[in-house]
Amino acid sequence: MKGILVSELSYTYSGNKQALKNVSFQLDRGKKLAILGANGSGKSTLIQHFNGLILPQKGKVTMGNHGVEQKNLKILRQKVGIIFDHPDDQIIASKVSEDIAFGPRNLRCSEEEVFRRVKEALSQMGIEELQDSSPYELSLGQKKKVAIAGVLAMKPEILVLDEPFTGLDPSSREGLKKALEDLHHQGHTLVITTHNVDMAYEWADELLILKEGEVLYTGVVEALEDKELVKKGNLESPGVVRLLENTGITGKNIEEGNRKIKEALGIEK
Repeated sequence: MKGILVSELSYTYSGNKQALKNVSFQLDRGKKLAILGANGSGKSTLIQHFNGLILPQKGKVTMGNHGVEQKNLKILRQKVGIIFDHPDDQIIASKVSEDIAFGPRNLRCSEEEVFRRVKEALSQMGIEELQDSSPYELSLGQKKKVAIAGVLAMKPEILVLDEPFTGLDPSSREGLKKALEDLHHQGHTLVITTHNVDMAYEWADELLILKEGEVLYTGVVEALEDKELVKKGNLESPGVVRLLENTGITGKNIEEGNRKIKEALGIEK
């Protein structure tokens, strides 16, 4: 079942700057996609097409059963939630619970339904203790969770996160990874943009690499093991791939790689 289908999408900004050139890919519902690319590769322009913040100039974008076009904007904004890299741009209320309630109230949900959605979103992100806090007193990691909770309260099917792990300390990064994994197990389709090849390699099911607005690669995340592909994309090979090169051992992150090396050497079972 299709979650996202993009067909020959092109987009040119004023001043004749072409940001996307015939981009095509598809992602099945319930999958995790990492979009990689250097600055200026078109990542942000692409994801803004997913809920109609930008409408296609040429080509077609379909999210679930709905094409990205003017007549479908209302339902697209419900079905596709986008969380940008600066949470302060999305947090507007003076209390966490009120911020999360904004979306459902805008959908004209009853107050009983608003309360239920806020409670559920807080629980999904594991931030129940923050409900009466001011968002502006929170850490960056907490703010990102609040921003995601605000989108979850809209009941989206697809979540798109722009550089979600940037600026987070290790503890906050692991907490956010767990929250996203929980959402994935609940059936959400997840998309992230990132410069972090290690995170993409460990986290994603599928991969899209953009270079100067064009698709360099779309397919399985294991393609990041291809040094030539990574070089063409102006990226760096994942650390675990470099660590395990020519050993015949595989792993999705440094910790797993180290453990397998120790097992192979008989140092640790």
